Amino acid sequence: MDATALEADGFRFAKLAVLNDQNGNYREAVFFYKEAAQALIYANIAGSILENIQDKVNEYLNRVEALHSAVQAEVSAPLKSKQLLDLERAHFLVTQAFDEDEKGNVDEAVELYTEAVELCIKTANETTDPVLQVKLKQLASQALDRAENLKESTTKLSQKDKSATPKSSQPVRSVQPLGPDFSLNDKPQSTRPVHAAEPRGQRYSAE
Repeated sequence: MDATALEADGFRFAKLAVLNDQNGNYREAVFFYKEAAQALIYANIAGSILENIQDKVNEYLNRVEALHSAVQAEVSAPLKSKQLLDLERAHFLVTQAFDEDEKGNVDEAVELYTEAVELCIKTANETTDPVLQVKLKQLASQALDRAENLKESTTKLSQKDKSATPKSSQPVRSVQPLGPDFSLNDKPQSTRPVHAAEPRGQRYSAE
């Protein structure tokens, strides 16, 4: 087995999974998350040197379990809040953005953070649940702050590169990643106003 080819298959399936997940096609998303996890498992067996490959497998399988629950909820309780499912999806988008952020993939991270912000804004406008609105606004504010910091950092680095030769080819991170503490809690936090007219990031093309 070719580990490199299996890795490519895994990430290709993961892209399709995330796309279907974003569009609310949960059954299709489950299929592709499973395929992505299986491809990475085989890649690991074949000697893949990809860092944190088992973490990615676990992440995909955990999302499969969450989506299974969502699908079952739709069958057994059709009136379960669609907004709550959207919150879960937005939270997963931020998780994916954080992964790209950690890898230094700025464009992909910005796009995922921005999509999470837009989903949160849309959902907050649809729900009348004040607790859910607070959670959505918290997540949107955190994701938007991080996206704007990344774009600002990239702009500064670009301007610096034009005026001086860089000492190293490695990207310089001037702001810290969003970090694992972006997860939601029930305690309202101060949030900055977020508007649907906020500028979008570039479209991302890989997970």
